[in-house]
Amino acid sequence: MIRTMLPFLLILGLPSLASGAASTDGAGLEVYVYINGDNDLLYATDEGKIVHQADDVFALWNNIARNAGERTRVHIYYDPNDEISASARGTVIRRLTDGVISEDRNFGETDSADPRWFRQLLRAESVQPNSNKILVFWGHGDGWRPISSYDHSHPESRFSYLDLAGMIEDGEFSAILFDTCAMAYLEVLTAFEGKTHYLMASQFELPLEGIQFRSVQLKQDLAVLEFLMKIQADTADYQRIKGGIRSPLTIFDLSQLLDLRTYFDSAFEKWVWSISEMSRRESRQFANRVRPRLAGAVLSDSAAADLRAFAWNLSAEDKHFLATVKKLTSGRSGSLSFMLPWNTEADQGDLVRLELERSPAWAELPNWDFEKKRMAYEKKGE
Repeated sequence: MIRTMLPFLLILGLPSLASGAASTDGAGLEVYVYINGDNDLLYATDEGKIVHQADDVFALWNNIARNAGERTRVHIYYDPNDEISASARGTVIRRLTDGVISEDRNFGETDSADPRWFRQLLRAESVQPNSNKILVFWGHGDGWRPISSYDHSHPESRFSYLDLAGMIEDGEFSAILFDTCAMAYLEVLTAFEGKTHYLMASQFELPLEGIQFRSVQLKQDLAVLEFLMKIQADTADYQRIKGGIRSPLTIFDLSQLLDLRTYFDSAFEKWVWSISEMSRRESRQFANRVRPRLAGAVLSDSAAADLRAFAWNLSAEDKHFLATVKKLTSGRSGSLSFMLPWNTEADQGDLVRLELERSPAWAELPNWDFEKKRMAYEKKGE
């Protein structure tokens, strides 16, 4: 949410994912909520009272958990900002089983950027051996980049969602939801590939209220895709009624990511070889066409490009590339961003080389063979 909202981790467990069918008999449901709330997400009431948004989120998930059905368990990690939080009780890990609190532990002040607290949240016996899981992050988000000064009590901390991905077992989750700004990046999807079937996120800044979960009812036979579609629709309706920022959520089917990356890699190679042939005016026009477009809701990211627009403008004749984008987004509307270094002030022949040198993050991105492409760029410049 507006730049300062970090992810909310919600985990629900569910089986028949391809069709969105309900879970099998005997399966339980596990929801993990990671409220990284030691931040500056605030709002003022009509009476002038300052409220910490994370307190509202914590209360919401407690209410959802208390109204959950049988064979369900909700696990909540909450690190509040003790300077402004109404609770001011330090970090809490609370677990509710079938609507009743089964564990409630206080750890005092913690560093929510420390991954050991994420491990602590996940360290729990399932209600049933074959329980389905859903994970939700709440807080700040900024795509593939680490979040600087995330925890106000530990300002030197740097929080990375991509680091958390490495702590998740393959196939552990049915769905991962980012209740945070701008996490619909190809780099993020690649990091979580194999960890979850579905991933929900937005390319854009979310309003402070974030994703709308208020109509959620947790039950053991929950159908994941239907659950995600309901949240997606509720959030869109809320934003439309309230007005202001419109930040659509996209549901990604990560089983389709490998095919997309194959076509993306080929298309990106074509772009690399053709960019030096463009005039400055042509390259600027192309750059404008591939940027995400949603007035008032796009983070200031000069290196971000929209994948669907990139596919269309770069290779409109390549129906396979466009088709893989549609499959990735579960056959529905929506897109995602990816890092496309760009500097319209540079000579086009030196464009890629300059941006690579300035952007060490490229060497860390998992989407392509960085060294292979660097060698290709350098060879072309000889």
